[in-house]
Amino acid sequence: MNTKRAFSFVAKLLPLVAMFLFMVTGCGASGKNLSIIKNGVTNYCIVIPENPEDYIQDSAISLQKKIYKETKVSMKILSDTAVTNLKKIYIGNTSSDLSQKVMSEVSYGSYAVGTSGEEMYAVAYTQADIKKAVNIIRDKMLEALKKDSIKIEAFEEVKDVRDELADVPVYVTEKATTVFCAGSEFYEIRIEEADTKDFATYTATLKENGYTEHSAKKIGNAEYAVYKNDKMALYVNQFDSAMRIVYSDIKTAFLPETEQSAFEKVCDTKGYMVGVTGGTYENGLCFIYLLADGTFLIYDGGNDAPDADHLYELLHRIAGQHGINEVVISNWMLTHAHNDHCGCWEPFFSKYADKVKIERVMFNTSHSDLGTAVGDSLEESAMNSVKNYSADTELVRLHSGQDFWLADMKVEVLYTVEDLEPGSLEDYNDASTITRLTINNETILMTGDSSFGVWGLMCKTYGEALKSDYLQVPHHGAHDGGTKEAYNLIQPTYLLWPCGDKLYADNLTAWNKDYGTNLHLLKMVKPENSYVAGVYDATNKTERITEFPFSK
Repeated sequence: MNTKRAFSFVAKLLPLVAMFLFMVTGCGASGKNLSIIKNGVTNYCIVIPENPEDYIQDSAISLQKKIYKETKVSMKILSDTAVTNLKKIYIGNTSSDLSQKVMSEVSYGSYAVGTSGEEMYAVAYTQADIKKAVNIIRDKMLEALKKDSIKIEAFEEVKDVRDELADVPVYVTEKATTVFCAGSEFYEIRIEEADTKDFATYTATLKENGYTEHSAKKIGNAEYAVYKNDKMALYVNQFDSAMRIVYSDIKTAFLPETEQSAFEKVCDTKGYMVGVTGGTYENGLCFIYLLADGTFLIYDGGNDAPDADHLYELLHRIAGQHGINEVVISNWMLTHAHNDHCGCWEPFFSKYADKVKIERVMFNTSHSDLGTAVGDSLEESAMNSVKNYSADTELVRLHSGQDFWLADMKVEVLYTVEDLEPGSLEDYNDASTITRLTINNETILMTGDSSFGVWGLMCKTYGEALKSDYLQVPHHGAHDGGTKEAYNLIQPTYLLWPCGDKLYADNLTAWNKDYGTNLHLLKMVKPENSYVAGVYDATNKTERITEFPFSK
């Protein structure tokens, strides 16, 4: 296993030495030619893992079909548990000694393909890279095709395709491992069927390789840790039978202090739910928190230019009520980039970025590797609003498991879109970042538009640890939001509905196919503890601002 590298000149030589030994000891390419097909007959089969990822199986089938098309020879595809006397072409991380040996020498940013004795292999951690490796085998065969026979020369190729991942210590395991893009400049390594033992083993490996622990915690059924060196930060977690390793360049990694820092108290922390211009459906979300140090935390903001103007006016009004002269938005949280949540961003930043101080924007991003409901263009538009008009604002990507303090408010990041299986993002609402705020021992669960798919994962991950005093009702209380199971675990005392009165009323009728879940939720709290945001009428300048009970 080649994990001790990248920390000294000698360590950097280890992969080269190992690969040299790999070649000269007969585990890599040898001088023997391989007779794959002779006179229209093959004694080879294609071998894949017993429970392969879809892309592994698809690559094997693609190779099989290409061979048949060109030679009319059908090559069997077998599981690595099958017993056979056929010679083997291994694709992916099979349980064979050869696959395991090669995988131990390949970084998360590389692929390897070649021959060893009379066997062949193609290994990689990503869908794109395994296809490249298998295509090399395909091309070698086609180049060597003569009439009804294929005889290829021994070969070996190892190619680094993602330099960022070349130095990430590899966790060598037979468990299915995939690498995918989880957003701009962020890669995620996901190991299936992982447990606490895998988590402990890998974090110990990081320490052995010179990484230092920045933070670690366990909550519910989840384990989290952040490790760093002078080049990168690795966000490692284990829950829902998977271990995830998220890579970040150290220059862009968010590594907040986990302990509360001293601050000068200016006021009591207060929370406000703001009615926004609702349009046809009366949906939208804007929450303002006045922090104890006199700065503001904002969640989303609302739909459009009138919401931007209203937000600006509100910030100054609230600041003035507390004797605060300068409006400082120390943190602006984007749950996700749907227009009813951040449609006000471009008008606000373009009009007011030079009139207020905006120190930091916090967010997470999706990517097509995560699924078909990617919101990258929406996210790019939101981030461009910041970059174009407020260049000094820090852009921070959040990761599940992070804890940090804003004056006397503790923020826990409970979920980001990185937690999903690659390819499973079918509803962009599930890209909503979920956080929990703690103020004076009271907790507020901020859920954005997260839907029932995410709440299934949240229930398995946290269980009773989801208990919170305040619940921002997911997806405005509309269909495909929270679940009864989740609400039973959260056990809220107060409900905050980010919607207008009409949408709220509709959500309690059959108009909303999930209205029974809302009725179930309402039975859990006293009627006077359920608050509806209402809407902002820009024409008549009528508004509804709900100040949270904890701040009264």
